[in-house]
Amino acid sequence: MLILTTAAAIKIENLQKSQEYIDCRKSLQPSDYKSYRDDLLFKRQEHTCTWILDDQRYRTWNEEVGQAILWISGGPGFGKIVLSSFLTQEITGGKTN
Repeated sequence: MLILTTAAAIKIENLQKSQEYIDCRKSLQPSDYKSYRDDLLFKRQEHTCTWILDDQRYRTWNEEVGQAILWISGGPGFGKIVLSSFLTQEITGGKTN
């Protein structure tokens, strides 16, 4: 059991009211990935990402039963999220929630 003194409780209460604490908590909130993904798909240039549908590694992954993970790697800004969003749309036939 944790027992707080009145002074400690007041310090915690003041910290929780501080803008720095509020900003920190907001930054830890889960993002609205669906809106972000949909926005990326809207911005994607036509005919981009389609190369992966012909890639042998993707085709093997897509055809194997029980293959759970398709590993896509690349540096920052290389388009992993756009490619993943494209594949999600492709695999689900555009029916994503």
